Amino acid sequence: MNNIAGGWTPYSTHIDDEMRHVFDQAMEGLLGVSYEPFAVSTQIVAGVNYHFLCNAKVADREGTEYAVMVTISELINAKPVINEIHKI
Repeated sequence: MNNIAGGWTPYSTHIDDEMRHVFDQAMEGLLGVSYEPFAVSTQIVAGVNYHFLCNAKVADREGTEYAVMVTISELINAKPVINEIHKI
């Protein structure tokens, strides 16, 4: 992680166990589309913000796939929440 408050790290394809746990907690309960992160960038604020680049796959007959950026915030002592899922 970048230790400069407010600065975003460069994207990395290394998603450690802690980052994956944050992603899984935030995405819990979403239905209809599965998301698989392949890169992440972080920002230290009053907690941590994450930009996860993901492959998205729709649960339809065609198995439609596309790329998205999932923005997640993890405030101190709070469950991570999704701020936005943006198709790219």
